[in-house]
Amino acid sequence: MHTVKQVANRFTSLIAFVFVLIVRELACKLFKIPVFVLPSPSDVSTAFAEVALLGYLVAIAVALPLAIGITRSRFLSRTLLPWLIVIQSTPIVVVAPIIMVTLGAGVLPRVVITTMIAFSRW
Repeated sequence: MHTVKQVANRFTSLIAFVFVLIVRELACKLFKIPVFVLPSPSDVSTAFAEVALLGYLVAIAVALPLAIGITRSRFLSRTLLPWLIVIQSTPIVVVAPIIMVTLGAGVLPRVVITTMIAFSRW
């Protein structure tokens, strides 16, 4: 049987991390700190889940039919594969500002960038 001291020693860093998250969440809500200054952990996790999940779902929805089409059609393979290689070899750091300027500062450019990362980094 584990004593409380053994459990506390094993999970000290996890307990400290959860404590800091709780303190930050409470501080953001109690002091009404603007989101653009210091977003609360719940705001960060909500935005991350929204963008990441949507980006990965779009990547899967595009990648699977495209992969099937490329493997089954010589025409699609010869037409699209060079473009996919160019997209994959271009650093996302170069493309991200162009996407942000073109699509604005909302959720859409973040989803597009997440999709590009998930789709082309194989």
